[in-house]
Amino acid sequence: MGRYAKKVSEVIKVNARELSAKESRPLIHLDSSRISKEDIARKIQEDGVKEGLICVLKSVEPCVSFDVRGNRDTGKLEVVIRERKMSVSLFLLPA
Repeated sequence: MGRYAKKVSEVIKVNARELSAKESRPLIHLDSSRISKEDIARKIQEDGVKEGLICVLKSVEPCVSFDVRGNRDTGKLEVVIRERKMSVSLFLLPA
């Protein structure tokens, strides 16, 4: 699964760069997941974007996922909940 996810992630990243360049729209890397993506999109939209792509926002967001770990006490594998980070590409369009 890991190799597949990395491959799909790379395709999304390339498509994000190509689409933002083709549409002459900004591709913005956010330094924090706490930044309001809606506020950024609204500010960019003030330049008159009525249709099509407003911008692409990229960030690293916290998420909850599952993992398989060995339990030393039982000698069995267990599914555990784990906090992770994921790369996100948001393609923002007008409402």
